[in-house]
Amino acid sequence: MPFPLQKITYYLIDGVTNHEHTILNLQKRLGWRFNPLWNQFKQYTGFTPKGFITYHRIELAKQLLSETDLRMGDIATLLGYEQPHALTMRFQKVMGMSLIAYREKQKIK
Repeated sequence: MPFPLQKITYYLIDGVTNHEHTILNLQKRLGWRFNPLWNQFKQYTGFTPKGFITYHRIELAKQLLSETDLRMGDIATLLGYEQPHALTMRFQKVMGMSLIAYREKQKIK
């Protein structure tokens, strides 16, 4: 992966739990125009930057749901969501089930 894309990837992973980590802030921090870089980023990762953040947040949510008894609102806050409902909706869309259903399914395993 080219170095500029590595910097973007590290920035996004580092900030996956920070709601202030936005694409606009990334642009300001790195000082790059994004269309060509975003196309390359998607080519290498399979995700848009926003999709990359979402993927990692959902993966962390799954881990927290499986391995802890944290409340849904606490998980949302840890993952950088300002509103717990935002995580609930995103998780439902990506996973096809609610946070509670996922946690219950993991308990059965």
